[in-house]
Amino acid sequence: MDRIAEQFKKGWKTSEFWLTILTGGLILVEGTTGLDLDNEGIIALAVSNFGYVAGRSFLKGKRVDALSIQD
Repeated sequence: MDRIAEQFKKGWKTSEFWLTILTGGLILVEGTTGLDLDNEGIIALAVSNFGYVAGRSFLKGKRVDALSIQD
C-alpha cells in the first residue's frame, strides 16, 4: 500500500486543492467587494470546480485500482 501512496501528491499540493481555494476565494471576494457576479456565474464556478475535482478523484481511484491489481 505504501507504493500506491507514493504515487500521489499530498492534498495541499494538488491542483484540485488550489482550484477549490481559488474558486472559494473568488466567490468570497465577489460577495464582499460587489464585483456584481450574477447567481448563474457563481453556480457555474462552483459546478465547474466540482466537476473537475470529481473527475480527478474518479481517475485517481481508477489508478489505485490498477496499481493494486499489479501487486
